[in-house]
Amino acid sequence: MNDDEDDSPDVDESPLETGLASWYGQRFHRRRTASGELFDMNAMTAAHRTLAFGTRICVRSRETGKGVVVRVNDRGPHVANRIVDLSRGAAMALGVQSLGLKAVDVFPLGADAVTCPPAPLDNLLQRLASPEADEAGAPAASNGRRTRAVPPRLRRSP
Repeated sequence: MNDDEDDSPDVDESPLETGLASWYGQRFHRRRTASGELFDMNAMTAAHRTLAFGTRICVRSRETGKGVVVRVNDRGPHVANRIVDLSRGAAMALGVQSLGLKAVDVFPLGADAVTCPPAPLDNLLQRLASPEADEAGAPAASNGRRTRAVPPRLRRSP
């Protein structure tokens, strides 16, 4: 290894932005984005107010630590309290639920990045200490009782 090589990761350890992510899909599918390309709701793309088109960013859920790599190809979001609009495909990969909002951190990546850097260990420890799940991983019911997952019944074919 040369002394000239830099072993630093492709991403800064502190996020560029922290806030809410939303998503957009069917209504804009196959329309022109601000960059001039056609919007594909199933692609791994995003809209950002200021980042250059083509910039790759890691959008990481603050709740789960899961991250997705997207390419900025549009301008937005056009709602004041949001920092990034994800395509439907990227939102699904990140686990954004039907409400369409998720608290996230945004990290800029190198041009050839294909994965997000690992989430910090403190995020994982915080999720494990969460009161929503017990030590066996069973979610707590709304009445405070533990529940267990019941496997779906299989139908016999005729």
